[in-house]
Amino acid sequence: MFNSLRRAAFVTCSRSFSSGSTRNMPIKAGDPVPSVEVCESTPGDKVNVAELFKGKTGVLFAVPGAFTPGCSKVRR
Repeated sequence: MFNSLRRAAFVTCSRSFSSGSTRNMPIKAGDPVPSVEVCESTPGDKVNVAELFKGKTGVLFAVPGAFTPGCSKVRR
């Protein structure tokens, strides 16, 4: 479980969870994780969030601009 949480902590991507028909359907605590792909560490390293958390409980968070030069300059 800690491995999954550690991996989730490094998930970053410029894509959003809201798209098309799901735009007005926010995720609530206890809801199943949507089947979307996000980038982990690099844009070419995609991970399906539903598969990552399948059968597990976890927390997924993202920081806009994380691990970018702009983030490093602003967050000092």
